[in-house]
Amino acid sequence: RINGVLSPNIVYVCSLYYNKVLNENPSLTLCSFHDTKQSLMRQLIILFCLGIFLGGGLFWYTQLRNGALDSSELQIIPEGSGQADSTGSLQAAISKTFQASILSDDATGLLEPIEEFIERIKKKPFGIYITPETSPVQPDRFTGYHTGVDVEYEDVSEDVPVRAIADGVIILNKFVPGYGGTLVIRHATGGKNLLALYGHLDPERLPQEGVNRVIRGQAIGVLGEGGTGETDGARKHLHLAFLKNEEIDVRGYVETQEELESWYDPLDFYLP
Repeated sequence: RINGVLSPNIVYVCSLYYNKVLNENPSLTLCSFHDTKQSLMRQLIILFCLGIFLGGGLFWYTQLRNGALDSSELQIIPEGSGQADSTGSLQAAISKTFQASILSDDATGLLEPIEEFIERIKKKPFGIYITPETSPVQPDRFTGYHTGVDVEYEDVSEDVPVRAIADGVIILNKFVPGYGGTLVIRHATGGKNLLALYGHLDPERLPQEGVNRVIRGQAIGVLGEGGTGETDGARKHLHLAFLKNEEIDVRGYVETQEELESWYDPLDFYLP
């Protein structure tokens, strides 16, 4: 049975084989005919199953050769559903396969989280020390060393989508004072884990509850509207920070350079 249709070739071959045996043994007694019939039925069942197996294998091989099984068609299924339980191991295997395909020896494989990511880091790069008086953003209420990079979008009124930089697991998804909507995702890249904080997102458009796995390039939200509760009063921009440790730290500024050592400069992952 291929695509739900019984192959007529299998039925035809089985019927020929059945008639051939009867024609070659016209003198069978009723008893011997009954025994022979049972033997023939067992053989026909074996042939039938073999035909299904070979036909199914040929069908899947053809689909793979034609590229019908594309990882881009994978769907993220919320944990706890019956479908997730039955397909989790298969999805994990496929995820590892295409994850390996996007990484190379000379690249991290990280995707830019937002359009014009590097070009729009204009005011607050990683590690800059600011005070309310010296900050390039006015007015400003913060003091300290900046733990991430700010990607400016005050000049764009339309929705600005934010995407996952790599495959990962969401470990924080909520409103955080100072940021508004915030995600922290543990990304797997190059065989290592990287905790990424995405700040100043619209809290109403974060991933729905129950979805805790993302794939590289998946939309995970949009920037919050500047000067509103969506960004906790901040301007429209993305704060992206990379933590070196597994412990979540949502601070956007720290007092000393020693404390700053707990974060990576995100641009180190994108610039040569």
